[in-house]
Amino acid sequence: KTYFEVIDIIVLELSQRFSQESLRILLQIESTLLKATNMVSDVENGNIDETLLKFYAKDLDGKKLLRQIAMLPDLVNEIKKTSPYDHLKSVTNVRVLADILKTSPLTLAMFSEVHKLARIFLTIPVTTATAERSFSALRRLKTYLHSTMTQEKLNNVVLLHCHKEKTDAIDLHLVMKDFATANEHRKEFFGIY
Repeated sequence: KTYFEVIDIIVLELSQRFSQESLRILLQIESTLLKATNMVSDVENGNIDETLLKFYAKDLDGKKLLRQIAMLPDLVNEIKKTSPYDHLKSVTNVRVLADILKTSPLTLAMFSEVHKLARIFLTIPVTTATAERSFSALRRLKTYLHSTMTQEKLNNVVLLHCHKEKTDAIDLHLVMKDFATANEHRKEFFGIY
């Protein structure tokens, strides 16, 4: 009996989590950008979900976005011909679209609203788990002994802690060598590596 209650609670929590308004908006952004880029539907003809435009009315110019979406497939096809993305048949990732838009400053200026929409999609976390983990790590890192730590140093320590898999890949011997050979005083003190 308890087993089925737990399963029911899990199913209910999952359905509530993935039916949130922000997740629906993010899915709309993704589908709008990818469909317009790949000419899959009539998005490039100016049909964007009104809830998306209303939700980001303060951040995006809706009319400008519609015009830019209409020109987006042609731009992407031209840039794909002369870029590292020439092997792509279709754009399946918003990050690839953002990279294509960043190929030149002129492209960024002409497609500013599309780029804003892609940046919104790429910067909004779907859940708050990452932020919650960061605050938990902060409690462990800023102890009584480190209470006089400056904000800049604390930011650097938290960043290193949160991205542990990347910091573990750093070759410490190269870092020590660069540090020790940076000036003559360090060379005398640390020696040559």
